[in-house]
Amino acid sequence: MTPEQQVFWDNLKCDAHWFAHDQARTLSALDDELFHKTVDDLMIKMANNLTVADISSVIKTWLTVYNLPLDARKLGTGFDQVHGRIGGYIQTQAREIKPVEAVL
Repeated sequence: MTPEQQVFWDNLKCDAHWFAHDQARTLSALDDELFHKTVDDLMIKMANNLTVADISSVIKTWLTVYNLPLDARKLGTGFDQVHGRIGGYIQTQAREIKPVEAVL
């Protein structure tokens, strides 16, 4: 396990709620380019390791509590993976998550 992965897992030991707040404080201090790269990296890790409910909770916290400027156009594969996992989309203008129901 890389040191970065160890930090990720150490952060998750508390819970996704704590993780959301901890990472948001870190993200809010980054410039735009590094911010979106870091968010994308975190989304990849969340898509691979968290439940859909936890992913939604983390992103909702980032958007509503911290008003982080997530721009899907500036995100890469991490956004695509999260989008695929939560089955919906992030509407950044409204600052809320709107899941789309699965079509059977």
